[in-house]
Amino acid sequence: MANDLPKRVIRDGTVALEAAVPVLHSPAFEPVAHPECRICYAANRGRTAARLQNAAGRVREFNRIIEDHRRLHSNQGAGE
Repeated sequence: MANDLPKRVIRDGTVALEAAVPVLHSPAFEPVAHPECRICYAANRGRTAARLQNAAGRVREFNRIIEDHRRLHSNQGAGE
């Protein structure tokens, strides 16, 4: 148990240790997707995938899409 880091075998047969990769966490306040809207649902899934890939810019972009689309919901009722 000298080293508990996950190991990855490289193509030439050598073994590399993988360091823990930090994952982006949700900010304290972020827009909530409308539960019955396909556009909000897709943007929420994209945001989750972007967060897992540590793509902060894409997370912000999906947050903007959800926020802008939520304004349509509040102006038009529950429509898309």
